[in-house]
Amino acid sequence: MLAETNPALGIFITNVLCSPKADDFSACESQYARGKFQAINGLGLTGVNIKAGGARIDPVTYKKR
Repeated sequence: MLAETNPALGIFITNVLCSPKADDFSACESQYARGKFQAINGLGLTGVNIKAGGARIDPVTYKKR
């Protein structure tokens, strides 16, 4: 699942990237990284700080880089 945060609205789910009911769930899931990422550049975050050595994603497709 993909969720976004908004200071006024909180956390809300915007997309389901892989369905656990799909036959190819494992293959789909392996394309993505779990975590919290900056929307602008895809850098992994710890709280509000950039995570040293953390995963990076493509902010358009949400897939691992």
